[in-house]
Amino acid sequence: MRIFFAILTLSFLTSTAFAGTVLTVDQQASPNPAFDVFLVTAVADGGDLVATIKNLSVTGVHNITENAIGGGTQSTSLNTIGGTFWNPGWTSLDTHLLLDLSASDLTTSPGFGIGETNDASNPGGLTATDLEGPGAFAGFGGSAGMGDISFSVATDQITLLAPRPALLDLIQVVVPAGGSAFLSATFESDSLDVSPVVNLEITAIPEPSTVLLGCLGLLGVVASRRS
Repeated sequence: MRIFFAILTLSFLTSTAFAGTVLTVDQQASPNPAFDVFLVTAVADGGDLVATIKNLSVTGVHNITENAIGGGTQSTSLNTIGGTFWNPGWTSLDTHLLLDLSASDLTTSPGFGIGETNDASNPGGLTATDLEGPGAFAGFGGSAGMGDISFSVATDQITLLAPRPALLDLIQVVVPAGGSAFLSATFESDSLDVSPVVNLEITAIPEPSTVLLGCLGLLGVVASRRS
């Protein structure tokens, strides 16, 4: 039972806490068994508020990219999803910021830029039909692949305007089933607390029953070696 308790405790560390900001990672329902989908939320602690996202990088993620022939662009944030050539079915399989960078409740610093890569490797084996655009533009399909998303420079990039939130849905992260992504970022709270998050691993957590079965198997191996 001691072994089970230790493994269960380590398995459920799904948030990374720092002074000022806590990042929580919650697994979401996935429309495709080939992928795991996660919601990353920034939460200000101690009654503080989320003020600035100073830098951000997430690697090892799955992306859907609109075909450039159709006039589309890479979907790095919420406001770039839903364009003429965007298939709604891609949204749940795409890693993107859950922020509308054109909204009036935030501002971006001069020189702000965010980039997304996509190697078109299609690890989920999505078909041509899966990747078609909507309606008359069905021929302008996107591409699916692994890549990363990051700010172009490490300085104050996104500043939230008053009233600032205590909780902010930050990014949707998609990885191949059983895979991992790594997120690094720096936040500044309303009280000027700076919270660095370095290489937060985003991955599925085993169900308690799976962990228990693994522990029972381990105990069985130990018992068989003793006999």
